[in-house]
Amino acid sequence: QGTPEELRARTLATPLIELRGPDAAGWYRRLTAQPQVREVVPHAGLLRVRLMAGADAASFRRDVAAAAARDGLASPQVVPVPPELEDVFVDVIEQTGAEPPA
Repeated sequence: QGTPEELRARTLATPLIELRGPDAAGWYRRLTAQPQVREVVPHAGLLRVRLMAGADAASFRRDVAAAAARDGLASPQVVPVPPELEDVFVDVIEQTGAEPPA
């Protein structure tokens, strides 16, 4: 409960990251294969990544940079992002084990 601003200020169990840069389609395929990645959503020309609960965002950023260097790819910007209201809703549903409304 709370205002939209208070809800978005919550710390979620699943960290949120955005990848900004070229070759979003190539990164999409790579990211969805990573065990620490729960979900990848294309969003306004970038990729919004939800990590698994307990995943370390800093470690994820290092893994992306290492993959870019190893595979000769342009390294994307990898930045943590605050949750949107939808992210908070999904987190609450998952934490309580409730079913979302139909």
